Amino acid sequence: MKWERWKMAAVIFFFLGCGLWYSKSYYNGTLDMGTPAEPAAAIALSEQEAEEKRDEGIWTVNINTAKKEELMLLEGIGEKMADKIIAYRKEYHGFSVPEDIMKVSGIKEKTFEKIKEHIEV
Repeated sequence: MKWERWKMAAVIFFFLGCGLWYSKSYYNGTLDMGTPAEPAAAIALSEQEAEEKRDEGIWTVNINTAKKEELMLLEGIGEKMADKIIAYRKEYHGFSVPEDIMKVSGIKEKTFEKIKEHIEV
């Protein structure tokens, strides 16, 4: 019976050791698991692409998935306001309708009127 417990303990410690090695190697970057695919919504626009979109006048930004740079394409939305939108989105699990963006501190009806054609949820 003592031998059985010893074997069981050895197996448990072996797997714990393997788990610790794996996590340490993974988080230190010495274990390469490949680079994860980046979703299309997470790809930032280059400055030239952003300028072309603005010139065309036909573009939308999904306020639930847009990165900071994409939010800054909207008229009247600067770096600090984009940060506020992202913080609000994280805290309240996104926006249900475009009008919800007015719940973000600092975005009033005037700003919403400027950007409402260019936002979607």
